Amino acid sequence: MMRRVLIPALSIAIVGPLTWMIMDREPPYTRLAGEMIPAHPRQGDFVSVRWTIDVHKLCPPSEPRNVTRRVVDSVGTFTDYAPVEGVFGASGRGVQQQSITRAFQLPSSIEPGPARYHSTACFACNPVQKLFPVCVSTPEIQFTIERHDAK
Repeated sequence: MMRRVLIPALSIAIVGPLTWMIMDREPPYTRLAGEMIPAHPRQGDFVSVRWTIDVHKLCPPSEPRNVTRRVVDSVGTFTDYAPVEGVFGASGRGVQQQSITRAFQLPSSIEPGPARYHSTACFACNPVQKLFPVCVSTPEIQFTIERHDAK
């Protein structure tokens, strides 16, 4: 008799939470807008990318350096930057709007003209997501790279 009750109870206790963790694919935040500062940097300049986000929940990074970043120049050559830790926070309950800023240097050899910036951040909001993280890809930020000797 005890076995008839125990086995289904254990099955529900394990399968229910595991199913919820597998199905939970909501990202921790939504990116609303992004901008490159300055909008017309020169080759080799230091630039910043500022994102405005709505935070929905707090989740730790899926790995210590969970944000990958890339700039694609006017001839299609891409520059990948070292991954960095994605840090954001929330206070209280509900959605909170905040901004994230990342600074980096453009290569001095990057081609002038139209360019695009893209990044992806991955998080583990529950134990299953350590294996299958939730990733937030950015919309591309369009900007223009000026020649270093331009004034």
